[in-house]
Amino acid sequence: MFRFFVLLYGLAAYAVFVISAVLLAMHLATTSDASLDWNTANITIDVGLLALFYFPHSIMARQWFKRWWSRIVPDVLERSTYVLVSAVLLIVLTIAWRDLPGSLWSAEEPWAVVSIRIAAALCFVLIVASSWSTRESDLFGVRRVWLFHRSRPHDPPLFLNQRSLYRFVRHPMMTGLIGLLWLTPTMSWNRFAFVLAGTVYIVIATEFEERDLIRQFGEQYTRYRNRVPRFVPRSIAGTPVDEIEG
Repeated sequence: MFRFFVLLYGLAAYAVFVISAVLLAMHLATTSDASLDWNTANITIDVGLLALFYFPHSIMARQWFKRWWSRIVPDVLERSTYVLVSAVLLIVLTIAWRDLPGSLWSAEEPWAVVSIRIAAALCFVLIVASSWSTRESDLFGVRRVWLFHRSRPHDPPLFLNQRSLYRFVRHPMMTGLIGLLWLTPTMSWNRFAFVLAGTVYIVIATEFEERDLIRQFGEQYTRYRNRVPRFVPRSIAGTPVDEIEG
């Protein structure tokens, strides 16, 4: 019975994540009403909502929090709980967000709009390809609860898959996400506020994540970090595997 509950919980957490992603996409796609006035109260609320999402999302990803959290939540549900909490906070963010007036820029030429859309689509492909490099089902906790339900051992994926996209940049998923957030024909102030906060968060969060990875992989990750860029590849060929491993 417990194994079935674990499976149901993991699938429910993933379903809530999908809902939050759809709501976020709808939120970012909306244009702001230019007739609105800049309101200090609305700006304060939006900043508070961003903090409400980003701070717990970052803290729950830290190893010290996971060690403490494992005393309360079963280890098999740790990832699914992280996904669920993040998704619920994202839903609160998108629903409670106070609109900001106007747009920062708007591309009107058809060729510019098409070019931006194509570039954004390529960023989305990069996100999907990166998730498969680390096994998407592991990323969202689904595979772990499924294996537990089937009474099979869970083998965590190795992060340092140096023959994949990770030989080009250390965080290919974040590279794609940053590009996808910024590449839009119309940048409303609503989207700009979220995108700017998200970009700053990604830069800071990846720095903390890499400190955890250095503790986990030791000299192997330090060498990898010194030879592979974080977000922007040095060349289209990527860093040679023998250079990473040597």
